[in-house]
Amino acid sequence: WMGDRSTFSRFSTPGGRPGFAVVTLSRQAWGGPSPPGSVVIRVGTLALKNKQPALGRVTETVRWVIRSNGFQRFYIPTPPPPFRVEVRITPTFVPAELDSNSTELREFGAQVAFDYAESAPR
Repeated sequence: WMGDRSTFSRFSTPGGRPGFAVVTLSRQAWGGPSPPGSVVIRVGTLALKNKQPALGRVTETVRWVIRSNGFQRFYIPTPPPPFRVEVRITPTFVPAELDSNSTELREFGAQVAFDYAESAPR
């Protein structure tokens, strides 16, 4: 589970070519009530800021809303490597505040997975 943000950096690809960042977001493991989460996914060049990896020039932005039991897989075009993907979700939710049977006090946005593909499915 991610909280309000998660990142993925890719430093090389086959042939140094652009491709697709594969971002999977899910709340399928949480079937209880939760506020809809505004999702913003940004893809762009990888830069260094204060000697740390950071998003440079943004090349693609995707917006979506995730809800309880929601699931979506995105194939987002990338620049040539190195590139970075940033995911932000607001608001997050705390299960214990929404379900009296839960003792989970962490803030959740969604379950997230990152991958890279040379092409998007048809």
